[in-house]
Amino acid sequence: MKSYILYFFLICFMSCHRTEKPVNLIFDTDMAPDYDDVGALALLHALADSGEVNILATISSNKCATAVPCIDVINTYFGRPDIPIGAVRGEAADRTTWHSGLRWTDELPMKYPHRILTTADSEDALKLYRRALAQQSDQSVTIVTVGFFSNLQNLLLSEPDEISPLSGKELIKKKVKQLVSMAGSFPKGREFNIYVDVKASQFVIREWPTPILFSGFEIGSQIFTGKKLMESGIRNNPIVDTYTIVYHKIIQMVEIVGIRQLLWLRFVEHLNTLMWKMERLSFMMMEVIHGKRIRMVNMTVLFSKCPKNNKLLKLKI
Repeated sequence: MKSYILYFFLICFMSCHRTEKPVNLIFDTDMAPDYDDVGALALLHALADSGEVNILATISSNKCATAVPCIDVINTYFGRPDIPIGAVRGEAADRTTWHSGLRWTDELPMKYPHRILTTADSEDALKLYRRALAQQSDQSVTIVTVGFFSNLQNLLLSEPDEISPLSGKELIKKKVKQLVSMAGSFPKGREFNIYVDVKASQFVIREWPTPILFSGFEIGSQIFTGKKLMESGIRNNPIVDTYTIVYHKIIQMVEIVGIRQLLWLRFVEHLNTLMWKMERLSFMMMEVIHGKRIRMVNMTVLFSKCPKNNKLLKLKI
């Protein structure tokens, strides 16, 4: 769960060297696979309310049908329904939220006002990027991406058009101060925003002409948000609704995992009693939960020495 968005934005705006003028910012999000982007956009609006940010555009790198409607819901809720919204075109990811059943990505557009009914109805992200950049002063725009790099690859590859005589790379070099990206895991590791569109990620990191500030998964992976918000008593709020829906889904998952762990512990206890003197036992077992066969697993049970010559039973798949 990528729930380190508050720390990410703290880094982002510290890096922008706050001045009297607000930061001109384009927000690029994969809104839908996980709920942290909802918190990110809410925080962005709070920064705009305090005069620290001027939101030029909100853009989706995700083709999911409800991604843009959810962005539109949040912009509208915070009193900025006219912020331009675009979405990626062409070959790109289409990812919905990770859980089944009641989905915040469906509930928000059904419950709250918005004008764009589906992601496909929004403006082409490339056109929006080029127009937003062309209208700003040189070296004045910060692009913040908390999603995939697909839009940025398209921007880099774009040719001069009716919006600007500059190529995408020239336009970026002239107008963008820096790119701030919540992506990657350092010094190494697999991270969602990178691997969903690996080719775009590699291309952007290699070809981007201005400084890039990465906020990797390792920085905020232990920071969790939303609990106080859910306990605040606030009603009819899309941010609270999102966190509440996901929270209940996580609780359901924890309960299921808890049942599974209890079954494993009971199995281990009995096995430990029966097989105490054995050094190693390899076998095949059928895992059964609530009378339903789940999967066949090849198990190896190992004994290892512990302090005071005790034996610790370890299950190795």
